[in-house]
Amino acid sequence: MGTFALAFVVSEAGECTEVNWSPDHFTDDKIVLILEELNNTVWLYYGKRMGLVKRRTALRQAESLRGHGYQVGKTIIGRQLEKIKEIDARMLDRVPEAKKDYEDLLALFDLPFRIVDGECVALNESGGDMESRPTLAPKTAAPKPVAPKPAVALAPAPKPAPKPAAAVPKPAIAKAPVPEPEQELAAEPEEVSAVNEYAGVEENAEAPAGAEEHFLTSAEVKLQAKESITKEDEVKAGSLIMSLLREFADIYINKKGNHFKIESLEGPICDFTIENGAIKFSKVSFTGMDPGIKKKIQGTFVELLK
Repeated sequence: MGTFALAFVVSEAGECTEVNWSPDHFTDDKIVLILEELNNTVWLYYGKRMGLVKRRTALRQAESLRGHGYQVGKTIIGRQLEKIKEIDARMLDRVPEAKKDYEDLLALFDLPFRIVDGECVALNESGGDMESRPTLAPKTAAPKPVAPKPAVALAPAPKPAPKPAAAVPKPAIAKAPVPEPEQELAAEPEEVSAVNEYAGVEENAEAPAGAEEHFLTSAEVKLQAKESITKEDEVKAGSLIMSLLREFADIYINKKGNHFKIESLEGPICDFTIENGAIKFSKVSFTGMDPGIKKKIQGTFVELLK
């Protein structure tokens, strides 16, 4: 027996539109969401041109659909799926794990399938031929999504007087994306590594013991995250954040214990843990950043700690 799958394109407002079962939708200007029961997974593909706000909106929609599923006829597709996998097209040529996830996603489209109802398909994991059969149920006029679709609304115009309104369910708060696998940063002439730029800055200008080991993989950063941080750690993290705000007008900060993930509207900036005043970055931190901007951030950070 096959398992069901459904593909959507996610709009800027977070609305999901069903599309035909095809890998042709994976383009730079789209966010594609896949519900599939074969691996119990919600897949999110972010095109290269998709900024932070659009990606966060799509992730909230994915969280909602992961729990509630999507109604097709009288059947619910993808209810209580186990996980969400995010694929950023910008990382495919730089991070092997991202490329592997994308290949796994594309492999779904190589499986034999049959159209069940509308754009919903049944996948045959055994690889045998599948013959068409009647749809699950006739379409109804009732709304199809089980959960309401979140939308990004423009600021409301002033109203003469407040009026009571029905409560609008809020979308689930998005979970922080799992830190992406690491990639080595290209060596830059006459510049120290990001580790020594930040982790080794102390009042006495001496690098702490083991500073050369402060360049961690994303997985190691996550494992080292603790539940709380000291006041000294907060000062260091705050100084780094203020240094970034000198160069970026808008940044998004996710914090779990002593683990921080910082992004701008253009994409990820850095990913680090902090302990005993030492900042430990993942290898994907500052990837692709202009060396001049990186050096300004370093200088501001040192200045703020004086």
